[in-house]
Amino acid sequence: MSAILPIHDVIVHPDGALVTRRGPAAVLDGAVTVTGLPLLLDAGSLRVTVSEGRLRGVRLDLDAEGEDRAEESELARALREAESTRARLEAEKTLTAAQREALDQLKPPGPDEVDDDHPPRPDAAQLARWATLADQLTPWAESLDARLRALEDELRDARDAVQLAQDALAQASSESFWRRWAPAHRVVLSVEGATEAEVSVSYRVPGAVWTPAYSLHTDAALTEGRFTLRALVAQATGEDWRGVRLRLSTAPSARRVDLPELAALKLGKAQPPGRPAWRELPPGLESLFPDQNLAPPIRDPEPPPPPIEPEPEEHFLGGAPEAEEEAVAVFGAAPVRAMAMEELSMDMAGGAPPPAPPPAMAPPPMMAAPAPVPASMSRSMAAPMAKKRAGGPPRPSAPPAGLGGGGPPQARPAPPPPPDETELSTDALDYPRLRLASFEEPQGRRGRLRPAPLAEDLPYMGAQRLRGAQRSAQRLAGRVRKLKLPTHHVLPGPVDGANARYDADSAVDIPSDGALHAVSLFDTPARLELRWRAVPREDPRVFRELHAHLKADMPLLAGPVDIFVDGALTRSFPWQGGARGVRVRLGMGAEDRLKLARNVRYREETAGLLRGSRRLFTAIEVEIASAMDRDIDVELLERVPVAGDDKVDVSVIESNPPADEWKGEPNRERLKGGRLQRLPVPARGTATATLEYTMTMDGKLELQGGDRRG
Repeated sequence: MSAILPIHDVIVHPDGALVTRRGPAAVLDGAVTVTGLPLLLDAGSLRVTVSEGRLRGVRLDLDAEGEDRAEESELARALREAESTRARLEAEKTLTAAQREALDQLKPPGPDEVDDDHPPRPDAAQLARWATLADQLTPWAESLDARLRALEDELRDARDAVQLAQDALAQASSESFWRRWAPAHRVVLSVEGATEAEVSVSYRVPGAVWTPAYSLHTDAALTEGRFTLRALVAQATGEDWRGVRLRLSTAPSARRVDLPELAALKLGKAQPPGRPAWRELPPGLESLFPDQNLAPPIRDPEPPPPPIEPEPEEHFLGGAPEAEEEAVAVFGAAPVRAMAMEELSMDMAGGAPPPAPPPAMAPPPMMAAPAPVPASMSRSMAAPMAKKRAGGPPRPSAPPAGLGGGGPPQARPAPPPPPDETELSTDALDYPRLRLASFEEPQGRRGRLRPAPLAEDLPYMGAQRLRGAQRSAQRLAGRVRKLKLPTHHVLPGPVDGANARYDADSAVDIPSDGALHAVSLFDTPARLELRWRAVPREDPRVFRELHAHLKADMPLLAGPVDIFVDGALTRSFPWQGGARGVRVRLGMGAEDRLKLARNVRYREETAGLLRGSRRLFTAIEVEIASAMDRDIDVELLERVPVAGDDKVDVSVIESNPPADEWKGEPNRERLKGGRLQRLPVPARGTATATLEYTMTMDGKLELQGGDRRG
């Protein structure tokens, strides 16, 4: 019995999504089958938990037995309609027969039916009334009898039509099934000790992206508001997310995380360094698999002896990339390999095996694999024992070239350095999908483990349907990754080197159509503060800035911000985001009720004991006129020259209000020589700010661009 678990939780990353399905499932014969999983599921990310019983095994494969079909064939539709017609006729026949039986009960009792338990024989008046009733019931009974005979004929034809439709569907080619097959994955769980359990299945699937956005809703006076974190989410994973708990993360989902290997520090004798885990295939591997013309002849059928299973530590894994595909070879250690060489020599020469090679001729040991080799795989790799030929003394023979034998020991070739870890394919570590190439495979592939194709057991039409579905799903997922984002939207990333996650307050619905869908995650109260700022040297206008102090302490990503004042959209502009606890600064445009005028005065005089220096005076005066109904403070930004030589001295001699040093906005380029003045401006009045500075330098020097500054 299969179960389709609902999607409960989804975490969307910049490069995919982590989906969690959860729900109850019945355990039948110790197994639970979860169907409806997407085709692009990452098998390496599959995680399964059960609440009851013990989980003994997990198997992921294609769901070729489900009933989810893209369309219904003509033969299947004809069978369904024929069965529906037969069921309707049978129901009508049952009802008509019941009516005819009830009509038979409406008659007077006969002479044989009158006894002590029945009423007395009817009189003449009663018989007359019965005769009148019979004139009315007889046509009804005749019509029911005629309908029953017609139903018998129609029902016979309907049963024949059902049988013909069943035969046609059974005799039809299986291509019709595979044409309607909607490829999907399923997970088969082996559960022990429970009849029903709460099953949770999580997996990673590509084809999902998100980008952050914000909105600020304020009142007309810009004093109170709510700050909302929104997101645009697009997904083409092949499954619709309905009523799921959505969480968004800035960390990539397909990142590699390895535990560090800490070297042991011991006091004592120095130990040799550990051998690398990966090494090249040993020389002479192809000689273990000779060509067809060297195969031994067929002998009399005898029960083969039990296969020799080497010790687990004698099986190793070596990998070497082929020209077009990567392959991994698994084979036994020196004793098993020597046995295979011995038996092959006997079969070729027809005699006793040659003496065992000296220890120096044993094949070089190889490194252990990073994961243990299954026992079943070891049995398939063990060479079967060959029967000795009957009759005649054993004839000595030399082993074939490359299989070892007597002779002086030869120098062992130095193993090549292990390949770079980043060059190893993940397919070489997917042990459930690895298959050992048989003897019939061509040279260079036999005796090696290769990832088995997903459709190795499917017929031609099923494999065609699967490949088409895979290409379509991968194409849709690729479109999502290359989706063009709206204006001011950017992909999420770490904030100050740290990743963040945002959880939605309520369940959301996101269909698998590859389009962007707006989602509101949560909102938080914001205390608003309106400020005014001007840069008189660059622009004669005064601009408004809205500072939102959020109650929630969270990092904010870069993205667009929409400002709604009293329900109306006022502005939309990009925002660079900030770390945890940052204030949100939003530009609200120029303030029309403030007028600004800037005037600069310049004079020059001699300085120094010998009057060999020059002192340049620059006085800046800024006047602001207000038409507002309240007192405000305006921030004035100015910049004074910065001395780049010891012979030049720059100093501020007067400022009203005080000019504080200003180095620029946080997380931006630092500014030299910046000054900030906070000028109080009364309601419907004027205010003036002054700033005067001097530059003293040698009389022989001149300022590039002229002496007049400001």
